[in-house]
Amino acid sequence: MSARGKKGTAQILKEFKSNIIKSCLEYEEFKYRPEEWDNVPEVLPRFLIYIEQFINGLSKEAASLQKLESAAHVKLELSKITNSIIADIKETKEKDLAEKEVYS
Repeated sequence: MSARGKKGTAQILKEFKSNIIKSCLEYEEFKYRPEEWDNVPEVLPRFLIYIEQFINGLSKEAASLQKLESAAHVKLELSKITNSIIADIKETKEKDLAEKEVYS
C-alpha cells in the first residue's frame, strides 16, 4: 500500500519537506522501507541511488576541505612553520658561534 492510500499528496509533501538536514557536511543515509519502491519505474530508484552516492561523496569532500580551511587549522599550521623556522635559526646561530670560537 502506498503512503497516499492513507494521506493526501499535500500532507505527504509537507512531511517530506519538514525533514531537516542537520549538516550538509555530514552525510546521513536516507532511510526508507523497500516496499516504498513498489510502484516506481526502475530507472528512478537507480538514478536516485546514483545521486545519493554522488552527494555522499561530495559531502565527504566538502567536510574535509572545510576542516583544512578553518582559521584554527591555518593558525596551527602557521604556528608549526614559525616554530620550525625559529628552531632552524637557533641551530644556525649556535653553529656559527661554535665556529667562531674554533677560529678565534
